[in-house]
Amino acid sequence: MWTTWFTSSIGPAANCSPYLTYPLACHVNTVGQGNACIKGVALVPEKAKTVECPTVIIHGTADRIVLPEGRFTIFQALKSKDRVLHYLPHFYHEPHNDLDKENFYSCLLQ
Repeated sequence: MWTTWFTSSIGPAANCSPYLTYPLACHVNTVGQGNACIKGVALVPEKAKTVECPTVIIHGTADRIVLPEGRFTIFQALKSKDRVLHYLPHFYHEPHNDLDKENFYSCLLQ
């Protein structure tokens, strides 16, 4: 099941074996980890109000894990006036690993 999701997120011809065998990649989740994530995500909009440093948010519009609208909410909450929000059409949850990742990195250089 995990392999199917991973391959569909970066294309059907992707070779997932390096990721699946990478010793530092987490391939399981615990109830405690899931609970901590749910609690942490709820705090993000409030915490964003305290961010004063320059901020770049990049989000793939095809992300099936986190909705792009959530990034806009965080973007609006940022205290920083030096902020940029990039939506990358057809990119998934990890745009830095997507097939056209050069577009992700070019956003960082703008």
